[in-house]
Amino acid sequence: MSNFSEQSDGSSDLFGSTLTSPPTRLTKSTSAATEFSSPQTRVPKASTSTPPKSSNGLDHHMMPESPLALPTNVPFIISQMQRMIDIKKLEKVKSRKYKQDEFTDIFQALDLDTKSLLYYHFPPLKFVKKPKKKPQIIDTIMGPYDPHFVDDAYTPWVYGRAISTYPHLPTRTIREGDPICDSYCIQLLEDNMVITVVADGCSWGKGPMEASNTAKSAFVDYLRSHLHEMNDLRDVGHYLLQALSACQFKITEGKDQWEAGTTTLLGGVLIPVKKEKKEKKEGKKKEAQKSEKKEKKDKDKMKTWVWAFVTIGDCKSYHFNKESKAVTDLTEGNRQNVFDAKDCGGRLGPQVEEGAPDLRNVSLNFQLCSPGDIILILSDGVHDNLDPQTLGKVPADLGPKFSSVQDWNDIESLDEVQNLKTQYMLKLLSEDLICGGQQEHKLRTKVFSIPTQQEEELMSPNSITTRIIQFCLSMTGNGREWMEQNPREKLPNDYIKYPGKMDHATCVTMKVGRFDVGVPRNRGGHDSRNPSTRNLKESSY
Repeated sequence: MSNFSEQSDGSSDLFGSTLTSPPTRLTKSTSAATEFSSPQTRVPKASTSTPPKSSNGLDHHMMPESPLALPTNVPFIISQMQRMIDIKKLEKVKSRKYKQDEFTDIFQALDLDTKSLLYYHFPPLKFVKKPKKKPQIIDTIMGPYDPHFVDDAYTPWVYGRAISTYPHLPTRTIREGDPICDSYCIQLLEDNMVITVVADGCSWGKGPMEASNTAKSAFVDYLRSHLHEMNDLRDVGHYLLQALSACQFKITEGKDQWEAGTTTLLGGVLIPVKKEKKEKKEGKKKEAQKSEKKEKKDKDKMKTWVWAFVTIGDCKSYHFNKESKAVTDLTEGNRQNVFDAKDCGGRLGPQVEEGAPDLRNVSLNFQLCSPGDIILILSDGVHDNLDPQTLGKVPADLGPKFSSVQDWNDIESLDEVQNLKTQYMLKLLSEDLICGGQQEHKLRTKVFSIPTQQEEELMSPNSITTRIIQFCLSMTGNGREWMEQNPREKLPNDYIKYPGKMDHATCVTMKVGRFDVGVPRNRGGHDSRNPSTRNLKESSY
């Protein structure tokens, strides 16, 4: 959390202004190419006493104690040099001119300096191919209800599911929590670009459902119509923020100030970018020596993809590295209250003063990817069911460091709680839900071979999403059954007997790389050829 506000000692911030709007998170993934350096370093106040002078008139604190000693103020000099570098970078961002949109900028309370800081850490990576003004739409998949397909639809590269894990009580004609207030949209565009968004309406009812679906459509439409104005990754950062403003405008359009619902949102663009020039030259030499079939494969390797996204609220995005099998939480810490799943942080729609959105935990992030990597986007109805505490586990179950701790509240450091939970969730995702258990089998048998077709299908977006959704249904099964049998009673607060959290749950999976335009998507129903999807029991969910 970075808050560029006035200091207690009366000194103004770096840019001479005070951040009066809710503070925003300035984060990005640790694997990104450029680290964000906070510009909050300030010049220390001058001492009121006069330092002693040496015989030659120099200050003693400026002189090294020995020929090999560095001046004591070297760290300060280095910090000021970094500060100047940061300012130069920021000036480059501020110098970019963007067209004014017709709607109100929800970040207008921030001055230009502070708003630019949200995305100035994005490196100016160039796209492999500049987007066209009206890029061809290869396919659009959205949920929970796809108007073109009654049941299910997916491609070999992307897949999405939005369901409800709430019970259907015998005393009611509809399921608890209906209609589903989660929604998602995946749009595949020419030149291997993908725009993806997940929106999670806050609470139940028509208002949150409308807010979620409106934000989903507005986000995709705005980004697609402005892709041609983006020249590099840093431009993407600007337009991601503007897309949030477009969503807010559409959610509240034609409604009284507090009439509209609210929603969280995580959305972005997956787009191929150019690698470093040195790598390019080496790649060209290799390509010249290979066959035409091999060239196509190498061209794919000479690109790197970037997943750039904006998030407000508590939806999460994860990156799975195909080579290392490691999973990274790209949104770690976006849920600020690790013990309260009801507090989503920020949200779009009328929430704070004068019907403005809650911008508490807005953040812009990016992740460099390689072909074959996997990107996940999960609403809290999914990732809450990956939380070890929700699954009925205690700290003692997760490692020797907390072997004697039986209650999560007994861990004093919230950072330790966050880290412990995150490590468990990443391991669960990597070994069981993404790899389908095959990684553990390979480690046990010490067999590492080229992936077979069956293994590739096991790690397809369709299979991964299905396993994750099935896991959520399974974890919430005991609680759902108890509530259906005891419709007038409250579910006992016992995560050991009744693990999981019932909610609207959405999972979107994207496989990084080139996609073939000629391959049609599945038109309804789960893939019966894939054994991992046959047992998905969701006739009523």
